[in-house]
Amino acid sequence: MAAILVDSGAIAQVEYFKKKQEFDVLFRDGTFASYKGVPEKIYLEFLKAPSKGKYFNYNIRDIYKVS
Repeated sequence: MAAILVDSGAIAQVEYFKKKQEFDVLFRDGTFASYKGVPEKIYLEFLKAPSKGKYFNYNIRDIYKVS
């Protein structure tokens, strides 16, 4: 999938790779993180969440491995 700009105070854009279950996040401060083993369902819920930052913090940040 292509990178998607998101409406968030902390997150600038995300990209998801279905086959690898990899969720890439570019933060507004310029840092980048790639989360491994993220199911597509979590990615889709993230996109629908009214607060991307809250959803990310509670459902992705400390749950999936960063590389």
